[in-house]
Amino acid sequence: MLLSDPEAYRPPVPTGFQEFRSALQEHRLRLLLAGRSGTGESATGNSILQRKHFLSRLAATAVTSACATGSCRWASWDVEVLDIPDLFSPEVAQADPGFEERGRCYLLSAPGPHAVGPTVTQLGRFTSQDLRAWQGEDLAGGSLQQYVRDTDNRALRELVAECGGRCCAFDNRAADGEREAQVGELMKLVEELERDHGGAPYTNDLYHLAQTLGGLSHKERLRRVAERLAAGRAVAVAHDWCKLGLAALLGTLFLLYLLCRKWNMYKSTLCYLLSYEEQLLVATQSPLLNHVVSSSMSCLLPQGLANPEESQLRLILVGKTGAGKSAAGNSILREKVFPSSFSAVSITKHCKKGSSTWKGREVVVVDTPGLFDTEVSDAETLKEITCCMVLTSPGPHALLLVIPLGRYTPEGQKATEKILAMFGERAREHMILLFTRKDDLDGMDFHDYLKQAPRAIQELIRKFRGRYCVFNNKATGAEQEDQREQLLALVQDMVDKCKGRYYTNSLYQKIEEEIQKETQVLQENFRAELEREIAQIIQKFEEDIRKPKDELEQQEWKVEMERQLAEREAHWVSRQQTARDDVLSQSKILEIIFNMLRFFSSLFKD
Repeated sequence: MLLSDPEAYRPPVPTGFQEFRSALQEHRLRLLLAGRSGTGESATGNSILQRKHFLSRLAATAVTSACATGSCRWASWDVEVLDIPDLFSPEVAQADPGFEERGRCYLLSAPGPHAVGPTVTQLGRFTSQDLRAWQGEDLAGGSLQQYVRDTDNRALRELVAECGGRCCAFDNRAADGEREAQVGELMKLVEELERDHGGAPYTNDLYHLAQTLGGLSHKERLRRVAERLAAGRAVAVAHDWCKLGLAALLGTLFLLYLLCRKWNMYKSTLCYLLSYEEQLLVATQSPLLNHVVSSSMSCLLPQGLANPEESQLRLILVGKTGAGKSAAGNSILREKVFPSSFSAVSITKHCKKGSSTWKGREVVVVDTPGLFDTEVSDAETLKEITCCMVLTSPGPHALLLVIPLGRYTPEGQKATEKILAMFGERAREHMILLFTRKDDLDGMDFHDYLKQAPRAIQELIRKFRGRYCVFNNKATGAEQEDQREQLLALVQDMVDKCKGRYYTNSLYQKIEEEIQKETQVLQENFRAELEREIAQIIQKFEEDIRKPKDELEQQEWKVEMERQLAEREAHWVSRQQTARDDVLSQSKILEIIFNMLRFFSSLFKD
């Protein structure tokens, strides 16, 4: 049976001269044999190769424990066959905890197989009659297609349907003539599948990763592919189980599992949780419990931390002009990123982003102009809100409302009220009051100051449940570091109490969807541009190769060609990696989001 997914067949990105010429010019078919232990993959591979190449014998346990390749000629094709162990069996999972053997499968079949042939003798619960009839030697001359149509095994019929009806029966004990005929039948199916997809092999993100790592050593390539496989495993298992409606049950079971061992559920980092997941999977033998552990990890991880790459703390500074937002942002970042000076008018005209690190996490700070200043038009305010949301998508972990100590004017109160109204009631649990101008206290204790503070300030502190911090933006050295540490610890504590969730709403979600959509389009454009440039380089050098050259010139020609290929590949791979940043810097995405936010205009009216 030959599996196919039309969306997954697209030309791979070549990583160098040899692989590119192989992909374009060699008449090659790559076949990957997959199936459960004992289903005859190795014997089928030997039949295709017309010789005993893969180890195959009747055994109670799996004979194939490692990936193996073999090659032969069929018609005008170079045929490569990859025989793999039962990658989904508990035995392989225990013997390959680092996913290295599964990673080898990707590397050996890169840039991707033209056909995946699952060898099926048992699927769910096959009857003994089904099992005998499925084996080619027991069809007694009947049609395999007719058998599939007539069988009452629904799972088998659905699998054949998913494979587009492409199936054939093998008698691995057949004599030479019969064996050649059944190999010919299989290869014609593969050839047809290859032609239907324009010669492109099956590919996915892991195959693309394997290709982009072409310049590294085999050991390093294997390590990185294995790491990607391991990282994706928990998410994939959780997704499948959640589709069955078991997410809540699994989360509860795993929570009980932890409580029984008196483990601390809520440590501050995702790595802590994931390290326990690995220990549990190794310690437990039950496949069901393994599913419970893997699924529960993903289900219990707070929103915003479920992705291991989500290691940011995103902060937005909001407040009236002159409150000290930019100076506070510079204190948090420990460098002068935002322009800041004493002035009668706003220095900050547009939203700007800066970043630094804190305890291994990236801290992203977005400075905003005075969004609700009387001299700023509603249209300009809306544009800056748009920019702010784009820069902090998919949502900020903390909104820092900056208020200077001193006289809290009615104008300042009105700006604060509009800011609170803009973000809504749900945003309160993600807000922190940041008081500036601590140096104006002249040694006075801040708590004593609060006793005399205007009622509006005291009411704000109550609304924010006592979450506040006081900054001296003129501080340097240890004082600056202490207040930075105090603020970020307060942010982290608030994030923990929100179970890791960042602030989001339907608009932020739509913004993130648009950003991801535009990023994907840009990445596809970069991939197409890479393929176009490499094709041009190949064409140019193919024209040059026809000209007479001595051995030294040929070597120089090849070195120069490979240099150009590597240079262009490195350029476009880098562009793909920074595609999201490119999208965020484009006016197009801001215009799209700006139109989404128009309904906010009612919030800006007096």
